[in-house]
Amino acid sequence: AQWEAKGYSTAVMTSTVGRFGDYWVYDGGALSATDELNSLTSPVVYISSGRVSPPVNYSARIDEQALRDLVQHIAKYLHLINQPQCIWPIIGWFFAAPFKPVLNEARIRFPLLNLYGSKGSGKTSTLLKVMLPIAGYIKPYSQDCSTTHFVLMSYMSSTNAVPIYLTEFRRATLSEREYSSLKRILLQMYDVGHDARGRQNQTTQSYELSAPVILDGEDAIQDAAVMERSVIVTMDPIAIVDSSPAFRHFAKLTERQDLHLIAGKYVQTTLKWSAEQVEAEWQECFDELGKVFPPGVPDRIKRNLATVRFGQLRYVEF
Repeated sequence: AQWEAKGYSTAVMTSTVGRFGDYWVYDGGALSATDELNSLTSPVVYISSGRVSPPVNYSARIDEQALRDLVQHIAKYLHLINQPQCIWPIIGWFFAAPFKPVLNEARIRFPLLNLYGSKGSGKTSTLLKVMLPIAGYIKPYSQDCSTTHFVLMSYMSSTNAVPIYLTEFRRATLSEREYSSLKRILLQMYDVGHDARGRQNQTTQSYELSAPVILDGEDAIQDAAVMERSVIVTMDPIAIVDSSPAFRHFAKLTERQDLHLIAGKYVQTTLKWSAEQVEAEWQECFDELGKVFPPGVPDRIKRNLATVRFGQLRYVEF
């Protein structure tokens, strides 16, 4: 109160990483569309809650020529590291993820990304070595999908725009309780639902389940409600066998260990988009899909793919 009375600057506090209006907030600073801010200059400040949080960094301080070289390197190889029907939905989903809060405000739900395929099909390597670093992860990691409901809840509420990676989905290894818990979390995530847990002092804490979520495993999730809220990508080990073009392109792409350095610059480009522009561009993507999909495809599936298409265009643009 004394600080405020003296007219000193104040800031909004959050323990969620991601987009808040015109700012992108993370542990270590914040970004606007043009500047890199710290906890003393940003109007929104990240304060750790002590719970799990994605280990990301969006420092935008990179030499212009170095950034150009990195972007050209990624653009040369990224779309070739797997079959087009596999890699392009993944690219689109990841590059749409920073827009998730804006899409949600326009009542456009953000789908689950469900990758499945047998061992050796490239699920984990694609995510941990390529896509999560490009999304800003310094130390990419996954969370086992069979963990407790409380851990899943903390994980899903730690961010509103940074992809969260759940792995090792196999229906046969999950108990009925674990499977029900996972399904509930995924359905709540799609609608940005809230879950509450009691504390020992008889108060409750509410968790906003707002993260964009990836689920991978040897099985695709078979629940009809979850499937309809998902972008499902089947991955085949045949496509990435040793000496295949995809294998060689993946090796070339991952020669660089600094893929994460584009994340801050890309995030800044997303902050330049107004809510009206995002909604209008997404609607164009939806209308485009309506012309190429046959009648009878559920509206929700077309909406999910319109979000992926929106992300693909943002990637190409960037």
